[in-house]
Amino acid sequence: MGHQFVQGFARTVLGGAVSAGIPLVGPVRFLKKFPEHLRFDTSPISVNSVQLGDRQFRLDFRASVDLSPFFLQGVVEEGLRLTRVVPVLRVARHSPISFTLHVTW
Repeated sequence: MGHQFVQGFARTVLGGAVSAGIPLVGPVRFLKKFPEHLRFDTSPISVNSVQLGDRQFRLDFRASVDLSPFFLQGVVEEGLRLTRVVPVLRVARHSPISFTLHVTW
């Protein structure tokens, strides 16, 4: 569902403009800035992005509600594809309200 969400957004006027610029951003900057895109006043989700190597990141997600990692996994994966890399994501579930995405490309 996360893949479809990003693809649908990319078909909007605003999404088309954002999607056109994402390849210029690149995967490293995309992942470093990803937490800022989820930061809203009322968002129950927080994320910490940690770079582990040249092509390796860890995204730690926490929420105040039950959280399925698969939607956000799809969002991150599809966003990285827009940067023109082939990402590999692995989910490590810690509890109903936290999980980690291990990202490489």
